[in-house]
Amino acid sequence: MPSKTSALQSWLQQYGWVVLLLIHAFGILTIVYWDRAFYARFTPLNLVLSTVLLSLALPDGKRGLVSFLGACFILGYAIEWVGIHTGWPFGLYRYGPSLAPLLSGVPLIIGLNWFLLSLAAGALADQIFKSPWAAIPAAAALMTGLDLFIEPVAPLLDFWYWEAPAAPWQNYLAWFLFSVLLQFLRTRWLSRKLFPLGIIYFAIVWLFFVYLNLAL
Repeated sequence: MPSKTSALQSWLQQYGWVVLLLIHAFGILTIVYWDRAFYARFTPLNLVLSTVLLSLALPDGKRGLVSFLGACFILGYAIEWVGIHTGWPFGLYRYGPSLAPLLSGVPLIIGLNWFLLSLAAGALADQIFKSPWAAIPAAAALMTGLDLFIEPVAPLLDFWYWEAPAAPWQNYLAWFLFSVLLQFLRTRWLSRKLFPLGIIYFAIVWLFFVYLNLAL
């Protein structure tokens, strides 16, 4: 008889995408056709819920998961703290109220965003490239490519604001290099097993921001 944990993992692997799709479909309807600020304030809960769903569905041992999640949380907060206080490495920017609570100007949940995107982009890259040394920069490129669609929408949702009219080129270079680091850590702590829910999550988030770029 399967354990409760394995049964839940199996269910999430099969049907978790429905929950993720509903969350983001609700987001599109709310942002585009109703109250943009309402869903923007819902974003931290969205990140927490998505983290729980993907973590429970991940076909890996919990030790590696905790290590990678902890690294993304700590390193993600650290690099963002340096970023908003010095302008390096991303450029000069500040966070808005939608990602609150903030600690010293940085959202406490920002590391979850790095975790989710690293996990999802890595899952996709692992299925395209057999070698992890090819998958690591490919996943980083996927993450950076997604940021191209996030940046125009971010100020409209009160996520963050650039001092310049738009995100500077160094932001995308920093995204890529930091993503390479996170992907390297992912391959150290997590296996490269097929993770369909991670791939679907990346597709959903990509479509979410592409649609918002077109609609807003």
